[in-house]
Amino acid sequence: MTNKRNQSRSADWDTYRPDRADSSQSMRRARDTHRERRALELQDLKDRTEGRQERVNELEITRRERAAELERARLDEKRRGVNPETERQTLAKGRRDAAADVRDQNLLRVERNRPDAITSVAQQAAQAHQEHRQERSVVNDPTSAEYRGLVEIKRDSAERLRQHRAERDAEDVKLAGERRIAAAHMAREARRTRMLREMEEETGLNSRETQLAEVGALAKLMSEVREEMAAEKGMKVSTPKPVERTPEQTEALIDLARVNIAEVRKAMSKPEAPESSKTHEKVGGLLSKLLGRKRRSA
Repeated sequence: MTNKRNQSRSADWDTYRPDRADSSQSMRRARDTHRERRALELQDLKDRTEGRQERVNELEITRRERAAELERARLDEKRRGVNPETERQTLAKGRRDAAADVRDQNLLRVERNRPDAITSVAQQAAQAHQEHRQERSVVNDPTSAEYRGLVEIKRDSAERLRQHRAERDAEDVKLAGERRIAAAHMAREARRTRMLREMEEETGLNSRETQLAEVGALAKLMSEVREEMAAEKGMKVSTPKPVERTPEQTEALIDLARVNIAEVRKAMSKPEAPESSKTHEKVGGLLSKLLGRKRRSA
């Protein structure tokens, strides 16, 4: 038991020894670092103290030199027999006398220039008065050319202003009339469109079967007309082959035919429209001609 205990203690000691060595080295490095930092702080404090003492010494030296200079100046003045207060008063009196001389010279110069200035101002006032009187005489004299020129200018300005106002009023009236005509035309077109839509809803013309039937009838009628026209001219018309179309193409053709049928119906109703409706009248005439030919051939 004793040997086992001793062996375990030696094993623990072997394990603890490296850790203790590492801890000792860390503590030693920390202590060295602290000593270095403390040495640097002490050196900085010493440098600041020495600098402060040097500045104090320099100020003291400067103060002593200034006091010595003042003492030498006082001794020199005493040796010459000059009183500092008397000298200060003498200098102040000299400055006051110089300022008074400058002020007197300025006043004398102003007094010398005053008559010339008064004369110049009077001449300018007289000249301005003369020019103003001449202008009034010219403006108030009906026989003068200037008066007639001013009157002519005013008359021309008034005439141009009147013409401008008349043109502006005429333009406003024209624009108002065009707006009323456009509003009436739009209202009439909207009313006609609404009536056509109501008629289609009542008669069932808006259904898909009716639209397809109208498209087929219109295509058949157009093909017969082309054949008749080709027969009159002695030409051979080739019958187009049926084309297989997708549902999207069929819908597009139906929409196009719907628009054409609406335009034809609108043209056949012969509404009162401006000159832009001549195209619809031509379409209505063409459809009437086609229908007439169809009846004659029947």
